[in-house]
Amino acid sequence: MSRTLLRGARVITMTPGRPDAEHLDILVDGDRIAAVDENIEAPDAEVVDFSGRILIPGLVNAHLHTWQTALRSVGADWTLMEYLTHLHGECVGHYTPADMHISNLAGALNQLNCGTTTLGDWCHNALSPEHADAAVEGLAHAGIRAVFLHGTAYRSPDTPHPLTEIDRLLDGSVRDRALLTLGMALQGPQYSSPDTASQPGEGSPPLWCIETTRPRSAPARKSANAGRATSASLRAPWRAPARSRRRSCSRSRGSV
Repeated sequence: MSRTLLRGARVITMTPGRPDAEHLDILVDGDRIAAVDENIEAPDAEVVDFSGRILIPGLVNAHLHTWQTALRSVGADWTLMEYLTHLHGECVGHYTPADMHISNLAGALNQLNCGTTTLGDWCHNALSPEHADAAVEGLAHAGIRAVFLHGTAYRSPDTPHPLTEIDRLLDGSVRDRALLTLGMALQGPQYSSPDTASQPGEGSPPLWCIETTRPRSAPARKSANAGRATSASLRAPWRAPARSRRRSCSRSRGSV
């Protein structure tokens, strides 16, 4: 693989115990950072002068509806109700799986181009398993690190999240993607009945954004009651205090 030496940059490593900023060299070997130090010697590397430039770790965009990339600038003057009416009431049904793929691919590539290397993709237009798989493939093809937060189009307040679909994604398109993690973008209490909001899926804890995990080495589970099995594998790394939970839940359905 080719080696590139970035010489003399002001580097912000964010490493505990190091200064806020340092003048360092960075040696890149293929797609890996091989060394970060002063005055690195690498005779076989291409040297690029980074004097006067700043290098930082990749940025994190924690909330993006990447599937809407193709609609960028559409409805810039809409009110929230117009957005919900025109986009979610009229437009989403025309999206094909191919539309989901190209939107997520282009959107993720644009994020990388702007310095974002980790993305929280709130995908609330997974109209079918094919739509969800296409969206996942778009992220994977871009090469970005992402949490794919499976969501659904606006529906009856009494309809729980389809946990069998989460099981399918865990055992399928997300399973062997080292840079992808699966999550659930649940409808918050403002879009659900009280019973559905407190129990989004059979046996699930009352959380509005749940990261789901399964060991990549674990065999695919074949069960007639996949939804119940999935609820046991849900992992909630963060739980808001009771008095602030409703505020945090209200962000589960963000704007574009």
